[in-house]
Amino acid sequence: MSLLITTLIIRILWFVSFASCYSRSLVDISNRYVVTLRPNTIIAEHLASVGRLNDDSYAFDRVSHNFTLGDFRGYAGHFSETLVAELKKHPDVITVEKDRVWQLQGLERQRRSPWGLHSISHRGGKTGCTYLYESSAGSGTYGYVVDGGIRATHVDLVGRVTMGYNAVKDRPFKDTDGHGTHVASLMCGTLFGVAKKCNLIAVKVTDAGGGSGAAVVDGYTWAFNDIVSKSRQAKAVINVSISGHSFPALDAAIAAAYKQGVSTVVAAGNANIDARTVSPASAKGAIAVAAMNTRRGRAKTSNYGADVAVFAPGTWVLGADSSTDGAGALRSGTSMAAAYVSGLVLYFKGINDLKDAAVTREYLIKTAVQGLVKNTAGSPNLLAYNGCGK
Repeated sequence: MSLLITTLIIRILWFVSFASCYSRSLVDISNRYVVTLRPNTIIAEHLASVGRLNDDSYAFDRVSHNFTLGDFRGYAGHFSETLVAELKKHPDVITVEKDRVWQLQGLERQRRSPWGLHSISHRGGKTGCTYLYESSAGSGTYGYVVDGGIRATHVDLVGRVTMGYNAVKDRPFKDTDGHGTHVASLMCGTLFGVAKKCNLIAVKVTDAGGGSGAAVVDGYTWAFNDIVSKSRQAKAVINVSISGHSFPALDAAIAAAYKQGVSTVVAAGNANIDARTVSPASAKGAIAVAAMNTRRGRAKTSNYGADVAVFAPGTWVLGADSSTDGAGALRSGTSMAAAYVSGLVLYFKGINDLKDAAVTREYLIKTAVQGLVKNTAGSPNLLAYNGCGK
């Protein structure tokens, strides 16, 4: 007898130093830096003003990524210490950060659903196995999954996945560890998902669980520009189920996207610390999601604090896995909680006129149920809810 549940994975989605966990062949961030420029700086003019970048005798100093997102401007590259010192003094530059490796942290009735789906469709937030939702189910909406890729042929997702952009230039555009496929299935899977009829766009920024900060910002920038160029602000969300130490470049990109009407849902992080100290949960405009366990308490590893927007189910969450087209896995973490909320954002956008990020965030918080989560540790006591009246 075949089993749908093939693995049990409990992830701590946290980035660590390059030397401690990853070989150079996986993610090369040696002497790579991410530079954040003042808003609306013309990147070409700035680069022209940096002498070493225009001198062929300095072969090491080269730009690998350019970032333009709303008024956010920046770039990344492998730079010598001499150039880094020059950039820090440049009048166009706000920050110069050492790059890091990041890891992956009419009503319809679905019976025998995972407990997380039951929770977000019942006002009491209790565990059960029935998911109630309106039949529109996110039809005509778009979920951008900034993660490790998606197995587009999985039975829970097949026919609704577009392979959007691969920011990990030297790696194949596929999900190698299952995290992105799991997240995508919670957002929009036919069986496991909240918005069962939405469209998914894969944006690969990690591989085998790790990726550089430059790749994350690059992939996020691509997703933003795709949404804006296609006027999808009212019908799209970007999910970033990644967390790490404070990274101003990513926070600035998300804040700039918010000002342009683009909704971003992020994982609060799994280090049991205040979310204001990590990225991207601390980004202005981000919808940071903390994890609730099956006993309606804050998951013991979940980050917390005033920067959290809402809680959502985040332990023992059943979703799709990338190992085969029919595989499933149980995973825990704020990645899963964020994925549920991204699906909920798309569900709401499919049935309401939520024209931009500010209106969307306000509606999500207004709809959430108050006072159900135990041990919130100073976080707003709000549990994500789809408003189905049960």
